[in-house]
Amino acid sequence: MSVVLLFVIGVVVFYPHYKMWKDRQITSSLESKVIPFIQENEITYFVDDVCRQIKYGMVEAASPEGCAYIENQTDETKKDIPDFSTIDEKIFDELEDLLSNATQDKFESIELEYPLFYRSEHASLPQTPIGLAFDEHCTFCRVRYVYWPNYEKLPPNIEGEIRYTPIDKNWYRVDQDWN
Repeated sequence: MSVVLLFVIGVVVFYPHYKMWKDRQITSSLESKVIPFIQENEITYFVDDVCRQIKYGMVEAASPEGCAYIENQTDETKKDIPDFSTIDEKIFDELEDLLSNATQDKFESIELEYPLFYRSEHASLPQTPIGLAFDEHCTFCRVRYVYWPNYEKLPPNIEGEIRYTPIDKNWYRVDQDWN
């Protein structure tokens, strides 16, 4: 009984420290290995899924051609995003390699992070990006590591919906309810 109690106390005491250490390891690696490439190529959107998509500079591409519109039927522009050119494929593959080599965690997408405007708690916030989010692959969670250099204030947490946790002066973690 006392061994189990000591184990439980150990987990309760040390898990938050481990989680913060892990978050710092992930963001440090992303910042040193991935962020320079993203900034150099002006990447604002990346999805590594059945429909591979990337937006950088003035370029938007998806492979196979047409998959982005098929997956996003709510896109009122009804535009067909063009297939990858050789350059698009090279940038996509390079970013994919950088992400997989930077950390053991799998990231499904990279996109601009915004407050939850549909919630009254965030309705008064400016409708501008609050960083670049790295969505971690997770079955029953929605975790994002967000790069926002020198951020000053995070949006308020919404009980049971979304929680913002500062990691350092350039990064914060978003835990969002998955259902």
